[in-house]
Parts: sequence; C-alpha cells; structure tokens
Amino acid sequence: MAGGLERIAIGVIWPNYFGRKYIGSINGVGATIMVIGSSLGPLPFGIGFDLFGGYTIVILLALIFPILGVICSLLAKKPVKVTI
Repeated sequence: MAGGLERIAIGVIWPNYFGRKYIGSINGVGATIMVIGSSLGPLPFGIGFDLFGGYTIVILLALIFPILGVICSLLAKKPVKVTI
C-alpha cells in the first residue's frame, strides 16, 4: 500500500504542485530525505526502549508525525502558477 501512495505522490501530486521542469531534482531531494529518515528512524526507538523498557511510549509519540502529516496535507493549498 505504501508503495502505491508513494507512486501517486511522485507521479501526480509533485508535478501538480512543483511543475515538471525540475521534477528530477525534486525526486532526488525526496529520495535523499527518505534514505536519511530510514537510517535515523530506528534511533529513537532504541533509545526509547533503553529508557522506558519497551516500545509503547515511543510508538505513541511517533503517532504524532502521521497526524501532523494529515493535518498539513489537508491545509496545503495548491500553488498558483505565474505565467510570464
């Protein structure tokens, strides 16, 4: 499911928001951020396990990020294209 949503974001949403001229650069930045996030993601879970003796608190705290993402996506407005 996540792969399908990613393909929609890359193939439809990003060009609609940012245009097609620099889509390769935008995809590169997005891929870099995903790699960094994937590599640093386990760190808070490991620290949380050491501090709290389990993952429950860290998982509950991590739920803030998808909630923030949904709120931001609902509040985002489509940019207006300026023609010169």
